[in-house]
Amino acid sequence: MARFPLDMETLPGLGEALARAVDDDKARAAFVANPRSYLVDAGVDPKALEGLELDVVEDTDIKLHFVIPAKIDSARVANRDQDYLEEMGRSVALSCAHMIERRVVPLIRPVETGLDSPEATGTDG
Repeated sequence: MARFPLDMETLPGLGEALARAVDDDKARAAFVANPRSYLVDAGVDPKALEGLELDVVEDTDIKLHFVIPAKIDSARVANRDQDYLEEMGRSVALSCAHMIERRVVPLIRPVETGLDSPEATGTDG
């Protein structure tokens, strides 16, 4: 299974490189044209990218891309492992979010819990 190789020290550089690609047309074109070189310039070890095909897709205000993982833990899904399912859901929600100034706005709605209903709060609504 292909997995994006990085360590915690690489994340800030990767975030900065991604921000440049969003804000700067030249950086965006460079990332799209040669993602391997762009990622190496961002601090990703080139050996870690060997043998991987890299595709760059661009979200817009009206177009989002969902990535289907190459492999999952089917046993944990079959057992309805809530921690694992939450991790999978978080992965989707975080990759399908619009970054707006100082906050991330996920494009999913929170699950209705009923905890804010008048019955649960003891109010009239």
